[in-house]
Amino acid sequence: MILSVWESSLINAKLEIFLRPRSAAAIIHPQRNKGGDPLTDRELLEIIATQVGKLTADADETKKEMRNGFNRLEVEIRKVSETVSKIEVEHGQKLGVLLNGYKQNAERLDRVEAKLVEHDEIC
Repeated sequence: MILSVWESSLINAKLEIFLRPRSAAAIIHPQRNKGGDPLTDRELLEIIATQVGKLTADADETKKEMRNGFNRLEVEIRKVSETVSKIEVEHGQKLGVLLNGYKQNAERLDRVEAKLVEHDEIC
């Protein structure tokens, strides 16, 4: 792609502005107040320190909230686990009773069948 002379000079001007050496204060916050006084590096450092303090406090609060959430989840998981264990025991007992019923039914059928065979032999 070929650039026109105007586009080329515009790109060069933007690069010069971007690459021009400046203080960190001038780059991050070019004007302090409406008066237009540039920030000193010390003022910029104080602003950064304040922001880092706020971020640290927010991170600490987030950690506490996450710990509380994890603790609530652990309690809930324990409750669910206890409920599942109770259900397993109850269902195990019910299955045992059901299987005993099937066994008794099968034994009764065997006795009836034996009597039928005996009856058929007599007749």
